[in-house]
This record gives sequence, C-alpha cells and structure tokens, in this order.
Amino acid sequence: MKKPFVPGAPFQVVWNITNACNLKCAHCYEDAGKRSSNELTNQEIIRGLEIISKASATSIAFSGGEPTSNPHITDYIKLTKELGMYPAMATNGYKLSKQSKLNKFVDAGLEFVQISIDGLNLETHDSFRGVEGSWDKAIQAVENSVDADLFVEVATTVTTHNIDEIPDIIEFIRDIGAHWFMIYNFIPTGNGTNISEMDISPKNRFELLKSAYNENMNGNMQVLSTAPQYAPVAESLQTDSSVIPTHFYNPQYKNPQLTQLAEFVGGCGAGRFYMGIEPNRDLYPCVFFPRTEELKLGNLMNDDFDQIWKENNLLVDLRNKDLLQDNCGSCESKNICGGCRARAYTYFNDVQAPDPGCIKNEGKWNELKNKLPNFQETHNGSLFINLEGK
Repeated sequence: MKKPFVPGAPFQVVWNITNACNLKCAHCYEDAGKRSSNELTNQEIIRGLEIISKASATSIAFSGGEPTSNPHITDYIKLTKELGMYPAMATNGYKLSKQSKLNKFVDAGLEFVQISIDGLNLETHDSFRGVEGSWDKAIQAVENSVDADLFVEVATTVTTHNIDEIPDIIEFIRDIGAHWFMIYNFIPTGNGTNISEMDISPKNRFELLKSAYNENMNGNMQVLSTAPQYAPVAESLQTDSSVIPTHFYNPQYKNPQLTQLAEFVGGCGAGRFYMGIEPNRDLYPCVFFPRTEELKLGNLMNDDFDQIWKENNLLVDLRNKDLLQDNCGSCESKNICGGCRARAYTYFNDVQAPDPGCIKNEGKWNELKNKLPNFQETHNGSLFINLEGK
C-alpha cells in the first residue's frame, strides 16, 4: 500500500463561499473584503454541492471571506446534511455572537464551527483582525456555540504578533469548553504577503509544537495544528501511550507498533485529504495555495470533479513524497509530515521545495531572512513587523 494513504474522494472540501467579509484581517489568504463580481449564484452553489456529494466527499467546510455574510448560507448547510455530508463552517464569529443568529445555523443542521481568536488580549486580536470589538464578538460566539452543543474549534494563526499569548489562549479556551484548539500555520499568501516578516522561526515553531503536544495531557480539549511538523515533534516525545497528531484528530496508539499507521494518515493533506474551492468555482489543492494558473486544478462547474481528484497531475505529484526536495525529501518523517506544501510554494515557487518552517530547514529560513529588507529580529529569533504601519 502506498504511503501516505489517499482516499477515493476528499475527506473535506473547504469552500470559500464568498469573498465578502466584515473584517480586515492582516493575514487573510483570500484578500477578502467586498463580494466578488464573479461569485457563484445560489443555484450554482446548490449544483456544486450535489457534484461534491456525488463524488463521495465526507465533509463540506464553508469559509470565505465570511460565510455568514451569504444570505443563503443556512440553506447550503441544510442541503449539505441532506446530501449525506458533514456540515462545518469557519467564521470570525461576529454574527454568531447573537444567540438568535446562531440558533438559525443550529436549526439548519450545522455540526462543527471554527471560530478564530488571534489573541488573549483583545488589542492583539482586534489589531490583527482590523476591526475594534471583534474579540468580544468572537468570544461570545464561542460561548454561544458551546452552549448550543455544537462541536467547537477555536483557531489561532500564530505569528510574532501573538506567539507569547498562545499558552494563555489555550487555557482560556479550554475553560470555556471548546473541543479543539487549532494552531494554524501562518502562510504568507493573500494579505499575508504584506506581513511575511511576522512568520515565526523554525526554532520557535518547534518549541510551540512541543508545548502544544503536552497541552493534550491537560484535560479533554485536543490541541491540534495545521503544521505538518506537529507529528514528528509528537513522535519525538512518545510515551508508553503515544499520540501522533494529524490535522483532523490526535489518535492515540497504545501499542508502539501501531504508530506505523501514522505514516498512512499523517502529513500535509493538500490535495490528499482536502481540496479548496474559490468563490468563482476554481479548484485548488488547498485554500492556502496562491491563486495562480499553475496551481489551479480546474473548475467545479465545468470540469469533472471526480476525475480531477483521481487524475490531476499536480495532485498526483503532491501525493508522491518521493518527489520532495531536501531536506523534506530525505527526512525520516516525510510520510507523517513532508512539510507544508503551500508554504513551500509561497516561499520558493515550487510545491516540492523544503518548508522553511521546519527546524531541519533552518538554513533555508536564514536565507529568507537575508533577502527580506528592513526586517527586525525579535528576542526569540522570529521576524517582526509593526502592524500599525500597514
């Protein structure tokens, strides 16, 4: 059997349903704001959901932009469930801070909600999100969602702007009652290209992921990360009862021999476990990939979705860990990690390039630092840029 495993259909399709958004996030991969002129119509989205269901995808995660800004979003959630898929949504929480609004999503069948919180300090969050008061709304949305018995994930994109607050955020969110805390890799695409200097160093990422792994021992809330390096970091900290994290779960292997299963499940899931859809129907391996013709897989409405998933050349290459360049390609952890392919492309214009976020690729990180004009290095080796100037 090939490693890593590739399902016959995406486990999850992340659909950026609109470009419209009520916030102005510094790191937004979508460069969201106003609704785009070429977004799909209501009937086209319905048809798109039917196409994805027919291909046997497991879950649809509505994102954006801000998905709650679409007037038909609860209809799409309801249809998703009727079609036998698991409905999820990633939101800034602004609208869900009102219980009456949240109830409409619950009634429609929403089961999983991801709400972004980028600082324990409201000023940290609000400056990153670009709108005063957004922290209060997000926290209220988390509390409302927990009370409504939704599966609640809180997501934080880690940069030099907020890395010192992460331990306290985890404790705070655990006390509220969230089920998952997701540490998002910062990927400098979209708006993020303007703050690439805020990326954290490989050493800081390594220490952060070690700390995150240990947090899983402190209560029921799982601490996960989109950083593929999380799995080898966890593997290096193995105990008699080991957790080898994936993007979607932290499976526990009490038999050390069973940890080999992680090689079939783990690693970057771009084009292997999930796929991204743009508001204009374009398909990409992951929503964090830059919107270039080179990376576009096709079109949801005009091309064969099932055929793209199974035969597209870019997806075939992304699934082949033997194509990875060093140090990712020669790393013993390539099947449970392999580096983030979106970060590799964003920094080096090559999906098989090394991920500079890994401590084993620190030389590549140092090369990038030397190319950045006017960067400041923080006390902990990360890069820093002042948001007030943006």
